[in-house]
Amino acid sequence: MEAASDNPLQTHERASLTIVPCCKPKLDKEDEAHVQTIANRLKRDEPALDGSTHFAPLVQRGLSNAPALIFGDQQEISLFSAKTPSRLEYRMATLAQPGDIVAVHQRDKAFEDYLSKHLNLTDITFIDPQSAQGNNLTPMSVECRTNSQMRSAIDRIARKAGRLQLLAFNTTGNVWRLAQDISQRCEVNVSVAGPSPRVARRANDKIWFTNRVRELLGSDALPPTHGVFGPAAAAGHIARLAKSNQRVVLKIPDSAGSVGNIAFDSNDLSGKNVADIRNELLDILQSRGWHERYPVLVGVWDCDVISSPSVQIWMPPASDGLPIVEGVFEQSVQGEAGTFIGARRAALSQQLHEQLVSEAMLFACLLQNLGYYGRCSFDAIISQTPGARRSLHWIECNARWGGVSIPLTLANNLQPSDPHSGFVIVQQSLGDANSFSTQQVINLLDGLLYERHKSSSGLILLSPPRQNMEMRINFLVIADAQKTAENLADMAIKRLLDQ
Repeated sequence: MEAASDNPLQTHERASLTIVPCCKPKLDKEDEAHVQTIANRLKRDEPALDGSTHFAPLVQRGLSNAPALIFGDQQEISLFSAKTPSRLEYRMATLAQPGDIVAVHQRDKAFEDYLSKHLNLTDITFIDPQSAQGNNLTPMSVECRTNSQMRSAIDRIARKAGRLQLLAFNTTGNVWRLAQDISQRCEVNVSVAGPSPRVARRANDKIWFTNRVRELLGSDALPPTHGVFGPAAAAGHIARLAKSNQRVVLKIPDSAGSVGNIAFDSNDLSGKNVADIRNELLDILQSRGWHERYPVLVGVWDCDVISSPSVQIWMPPASDGLPIVEGVFEQSVQGEAGTFIGARRAALSQQLHEQLVSEAMLFACLLQNLGYYGRCSFDAIISQTPGARRSLHWIECNARWGGVSIPLTLANNLQPSDPHSGFVIVQQSLGDANSFSTQQVINLLDGLLYERHKSSSGLILLSPPRQNMEMRINFLVIADAQKTAENLADMAIKRLLDQ
């Protein structure tokens, strides 16, 4: 495996999406043949898997230097529909460049001023629906197609440039329909920086992914996992697994993060029959807005976890070469459901690093063979019970942008030729005691904030603080050394908590 210094930057037409390889893994001929065999079977069984050509001729997959329509809402992810906008929508705005248009459900002009003054993200148009919402927010991909004010702003930029780029957090069928709608209405070419809807849906499905892990690496590469139909079947599997495992979990296959996870301590299930477990499951699922879609995933929850690594990948078209590994990151999680609260570059042994990268490359090459394009990551769990061998289990594929890939790409944009050694992402709740406005947070963090072209290290706000029910802070720290970055992050949290 070649070192990062041996690899040039991945070049393409869009300057704000800088791809910096960390290493250059290769597939041997046996692995390549194995991947190809599985890909051929999947394409034969599902001919419409790579459906991007359905939106031709003016819509195509790829990147261009055209002005981009960017949006980062997560409304189309199962269980993520909300009545109030998430401030995390603004994260994707950090990937904008002059001439782009960013769509959010609710604007925060103080944060937009921050992006302009501190990150030099200027000449960017921000738009929002400017209308009352119903029970749940409408996905931004639909708002941009149906809201007349937003549509006019988008059309004006597309017609003036003669083309448009779409860059969405999650590339769904609605995103592709939006691209097609713009292309037909404005008579311009539209590029979509993401996979076709069906292959993205398959890759994001936890059951589909676990089946691919078994095929590529064998059953030992994941915890005992089952796809089940019906609440009684789910409860039965949970009861059975709880007899011989410390913790068990039910996951909604097409959800994300911890929202779709329901974890049980086996001791808490002691004395409960299958009917009791079934009723408890249904109560929890319905309280989260579940729409009773099956199958669901039931499995063993890994305990004695020593690491939660994520391998970050950029997948170019197969004609442009193999998937690009940009790094292995250690994710920080908390709570029973494993809520993501931050990340940093992983400090693993060379053997573990190479195993993670080589196995992730198998998954990535399979997806690339199926027509996948764009951003992707693969999450794993490394655990070791006392007196037992260390185990590496793959748990999910994130076929979309995320809490690591967005700040990673931003950091690459800021210093592409010499990536910062110090790298810390923080995304966590500070409770409801300290609810600050965006401007108050900027003022409190004065002296710690990164300023483009003026400083080589510092803290970068990735989204405005959330103020509805609790204070949530999301930032990136870059520095010359990891210890420096961690100290800056600690100082920032302390300032916010001490007020």
